[in-house]
Amino acid sequence: GDGFFRSAQWSLYSQASKTRQFTDEDRFTAADRLRDATFDNRVWGLNSQLDGAFVTGPAEHHWTAGIDYSSLTQSSIRTGTVPPIGEAFPARPFPTTDYQLTGVFLQDEISFLDGQLVFYPALRYDAYELQPARDALYPSSQPATPSDGSHVSPKLGIVVWPSDWLGAFFNYAAGYKAPAPSQVNNGFFNPIQNYTSIASPDLEPETSNSIEVGVRTRRLNFLGADWSGSFTGYAAEYDNFIEQVLISGSFAPLDPGVFQYVNLTAVEIAGLEGKIDGQWDNGLGFIASAAFSDGDVRNGGATSPLQ
Repeated sequence: GDGFFRSAQWSLYSQASKTRQFTDEDRFTAADRLRDATFDNRVWGLNSQLDGAFVTGPAEHHWTAGIDYSSLTQSSIRTGTVPPIGEAFPARPFPTTDYQLTGVFLQDEISFLDGQLVFYPALRYDAYELQPARDALYPSSQPATPSDGSHVSPKLGIVVWPSDWLGAFFNYAAGYKAPAPSQVNNGFFNPIQNYTSIASPDLEPETSNSIEVGVRTRRLNFLGADWSGSFTGYAAEYDNFIEQVLISGSFAPLDPGVFQYVNLTAVEIAGLEGKIDGQWDNGLGFIASAAFSDGDVRNGGATSPLQ
């Protein structure tokens, strides 16, 4: 309808998948061996969205509210014959894990002067819970660790059209990224190549603050074509940026390389993006774009490039 509530939609979904990798190796200089690895993924979720509109004085409001929820169960097992040195079959590269994600959001599009000035205030709440199961197939030296957290992220966008063809915009947004099960709990050792990957029981969620400023054009006729384009500059700062790094080791038999997902103290990323698009009535078109991005990692007083 045309009232405060105008539309509503919701969906419920479910998916179950299984991936299997089977290898039969006939080796002439060593014992024949089998490798049989499976990865099971079962997920169900719900998402819903409400839309509506109302007027307050000179402002027209178009609001949107919604919720996203998913519940995921992941499991994997490696088995076969003649396991690598130092390993026993069957084994799990990570524990069977239940992983729930919840998101709730609310946004209002506030329009003035027939759309020449528009504000987009928004708020989002995110929460996650990661619960691994303990069993004998997951290496005892890698304790399965639960993890949970929540965060509220604000956002504000502003778009202004001082003319029919030229507009400018500003956007601020806070971000939140929960760690994945494979980042918190994983255990793998390759004695032939002398490296191992270990769990990260203290891994924290990643948060960010970013801004964008730029200009954009609507269709402008030039040289017989309709042209549009945009130019954007952006900057973002991440706290607890999640990355897998080599924390120790020289990849020697008595000093294997150790990889682990860690939280970097702070990461700064900035960049520029530009695009131009032209379309002729005869069906020919022209598109050109360019982008540049640069990032640095700050650890205390030291700064290094982001790889």
